Amino acid sequence: MKEKPIWKKNLFVLSIAVFIAGIAFSEIMPFLSLYINTLGNFSHQQLNFWSGIVYSGTFIVSAVVSPWWGKLADKKGRKPMILRAGIGMSVVIACMGSKMFGNCFCLECCKVYLPALFLTLMP
Repeated sequence: MKEKPIWKKNLFVLSIAVFIAGIAFSEIMPFLSLYINTLGNFSHQQLNFWSGIVYSGTFIVSAVVSPWWGKLADKKGRKPMILRAGIGMSVVIACMGSKMFGNCFCLECCKVYLPALFLTLMP
């Protein structure tokens, strides 16, 4: 029996990892309003509004930045992009522990933008 090429195995594992990561990212939604409520005194309506804004910020910025990020990946290569995206994500997630509400929204938006920014800054 012929063994599958390594890239097919990697693609399979990566597909499962992306699926599990998608599930994990959606698990934050029930707890996001509880976290935002600890950052200030919000009414129920304000809490719903800000939870929606913070949660959707990542996806809105992703829709805007993804074409640019893809163009940079074509120009610089995939491996440097993955490394720099990992560095950017680790910096943003490390800063997410901040107790300031403005930072929460900005950092959620930076989860997509910052890794792309690292690509342009590094040779």
